[in-house]
Amino acid sequence: MKRMRFYFVYIALAFTALFVAFHEDVYEPVVKPLSDIPQHLTGWSMIDETRFSAAILEQLRPTDYLYRVYSGEDQRAVSLYLGYHGGGPKSGSIHSPKHCLPGSGWHIISENRIERVMLAL
Repeated sequence: MKRMRFYFVYIALAFTALFVAFHEDVYEPVVKPLSDIPQHLTGWSMIDETRFSAAILEQLRPTDYLYRVYSGEDQRAVSLYLGYHGGGPKSGSIHSPKHCLPGSGWHIISENRIERVMLAL
């Protein structure tokens, strides 16, 4: 009976190795470009938009991205970065902002979870 367990483990490892060796990323195209996100959203207006340099794009390798600054009616400003990685061989790896932002010199002061965001495009 113990031998059966070892055979099962060996077979599972072999299938895992085959999967890793022959697996290809699946490319999911963007339905709409992120630039279609409105410049004015319920009390918020875009005041700036940044396009990344070729060197930054080479590092991030997003399929599509958006980096804007919006200002609210009370003059508060918020930076919005959306990076979409569609999967293909030319797309960068997906990673958490918890790793990316501190590595770029940012300091996370607070972290809040928003349960639902209503965005009508």
